[in-house]
Amino acid sequence: MNHDSHRELPLAERPPAGPPQEVAIGCPNCGYNLTGVRLGSSCPECNLVIGRGALGGGVRPTSGYAVASLVLGICSVTIGCGTYGLLSAICGPLALFFSAKATKQIRAGGVSTSSRGLKIAGFVTGLIGTIVGVVALGLIAIFVLRASSASSSSGWQNTAPPPPATSRPIPVPAPVPAVPPGP
Repeated sequence: MNHDSHRELPLAERPPAGPPQEVAIGCPNCGYNLTGVRLGSSCPECNLVIGRGALGGGVRPTSGYAVASLVLGICSVTIGCGTYGLLSAICGPLALFFSAKATKQIRAGGVSTSSRGLKIAGFVTGLIGTIVGVVALGLIAIFVLRASSASSSSGWQNTAPPPPATSRPIPVPAPVPAVPPGP
């Protein structure tokens, strides 16, 4: 009976387990036996820093907030500039918000430290997008205010239309003879 077939048996029918065996974990870079080497120290052979992945602890996931920050930051710069800055004013601040959330996740240690680069790139592009959005909205507001003030001061006011022209001649009053001064 091989070792894998023991899993199918109920616990009471399984044969007793042998003594625990020490498993040698090799350095992923040079293959050196890392038994007894502490997490965070370097491999004695190649100086590779030993992390959780090398010792079988698994790889931590990338921060979703960092990815969202980068995507929104890129959208705020590229698409936002094509829409007169309106989308920049929305996507840029959202990228900054998600970048702050990613910072908290990275500090807590729940996600991979490689998320830091994504978070920084998202923060920078989000900041640029926010600035573009604010400037664009300011220019649009100035344009609208100038257009509205120009139309109100140029004489375009609601006045009564002139009377319609008639086809018959307008009678002209006869001149009044001058009266000579009296004696």
